[in-house]
Amino acid sequence: MSAEERAQRLDQWAQARAEKLRGEHATYLLLRKGILVCLTLLYIACSVLLPYLHRGEASCSHGFFWETHMQFLGIFLLTKCAELVLMVHDDTVSWEQIRVVDFLLKFLPSFLGYLDGYTDATAVFIAASCNDTLAQRLADAMGIAYLVGVCFFQWVVMFILSANDPSHACLLKLLHMDLLASCVTLPAEQRWVWDLLAAVRTIGEDMPQAILQTIYLVKVQRNFMLLSVIMAVCASLKAMHDARARALAAAGADEEYNRRERDFMIYSGSQDATIKCWNVKDGVCMKSIYAGSPANTVAASNGMLYTSHDNDVIREWSLETGEEVRTFYHEGGNAVVLSTTKYLFSWAMGPRCVYKMWSLESGECLQEFPAPDMFKATLAVRGEFLFATSAEDDSAVSQWNLTSGELMNTFGGHTDEINALVATPKRLLTGSQDGTAKEWSLVTNKCTRSFADHSSHFVAPLIVVADKLYNASDEQPDINEWSLLTGQLLRRFAGHTRPVLSIVMLEQKLYSSAEDRTIKEWSLITGACEQTFEGHTDYISKIIIMCKDD
Repeated sequence: MSAEERAQRLDQWAQARAEKLRGEHATYLLLRKGILVCLTLLYIACSVLLPYLHRGEASCSHGFFWETHMQFLGIFLLTKCAELVLMVHDDTVSWEQIRVVDFLLKFLPSFLGYLDGYTDATAVFIAASCNDTLAQRLADAMGIAYLVGVCFFQWVVMFILSANDPSHACLLKLLHMDLLASCVTLPAEQRWVWDLLAAVRTIGEDMPQAILQTIYLVKVQRNFMLLSVIMAVCASLKAMHDARARALAAAGADEEYNRRERDFMIYSGSQDATIKCWNVKDGVCMKSIYAGSPANTVAASNGMLYTSHDNDVIREWSLETGEEVRTFYHEGGNAVVLSTTKYLFSWAMGPRCVYKMWSLESGECLQEFPAPDMFKATLAVRGEFLFATSAEDDSAVSQWNLTSGELMNTFGGHTDEINALVATPKRLLTGSQDGTAKEWSLVTNKCTRSFADHSSHFVAPLIVVADKLYNASDEQPDINEWSLLTGQLLRRFAGHTRPVLSIVMLEQKLYSSAEDRTIKEWSLITGACEQTFEGHTDYISKIIIMCKDD
């Protein structure tokens, strides 16, 4: 799937998980909300009342006594300690996934934001203590801006709006608990409150206070008010950054999404005219779709399944209901189908052999590429390129640019038909009925290595995972594991009784289908067959594996 699709599914998963956790920890969240409300009210009271009660001590040149600031510092440390305690004991957040660098980048800068409201209040009384007309006018302007922008809009209006956020993310942000706020999944309907809070801070507090205090520093007197200006600018920049960069999903959700407990399904297409859905955990067939004719290949994308047949059509099925949704006409038999998130690619053996590129959105054929007249062509897509059996030479592979339709390169070197094809960002791997597999550099377009034992069957699987290549053996109905670094045969997976036709990988497991009508699960650690899926009545030409949630 594309990065956009994955991000969308991550958000959906995170929202569902967050809602479930809120239901399971309702009592704790009520307690957390009470703590946050009390700390917010204490923060507001200290920010306003401490400078007001000590206004008589304010000096135009020296500001307030340090003892006054120590009182606010005590409240500040209490709040930050409370943030860390809440994180450690909060089962609704996944703060363990945050790296040390991210922890520091979120925790330390929040100090400036927390102090900003207090330093703005002290600036009002410092300016008022000056025996200068301009300073008095600036003090009045600062006071009005503070009462309207900070006290009313930020601490009254935004407090009311934030208190209605069931996740407490906005309330945490209002209290400058940015680290804990980043560990909370923000409900989509509360995103506007988050963005509005950033806007109110920037427009209502930081900008006017920074401007007025800068005028004071330039026109009246240079003093500790410079610290307030720096804090206002930093807080404003951080507020704008948080509004732009804040994802709905909590920090660490991406890693947790990858590690989540998932139900993986295997979809198999067979010559018995059925497509079966198997649960990977127990090998049980969950669903069987009767396709009407042999299913030669299977592909999947965006919750839909695609199968190729011998009767001029590519069929699209709903993974959820198992019902046929639409068809793509491609004249010919023994067809092959391949899908990406946006496109469908097909080939069929018929009177006019072409590769077709279809739009999955509209169902229209967008492009056609010359294809060979052979028993079964092979194709793969990587990025903007289509790699497929060459129309002029079925023992070679052509590379096509999908945007321009231009033929880019041809990889020739095999002595018989191509029967397997895999493209990676830097390499092309091909298998042939000549009994060899070859590795090609996509930089130099030259063959860099040959693997001697490859199945000469007309359909032969070949996959690449990290620095390993897996293909079907030509000597026995086994699966070879090769090192792409050394070119050596590392081991064989033996257990099928007929030629292997398809291989897929999932984590530390290998899955294969064969002409013996079975699917086998192999451990990559021990090499042993751990499970056999039985149910098809004819050979299984293609299997794919998908997460049920995807």
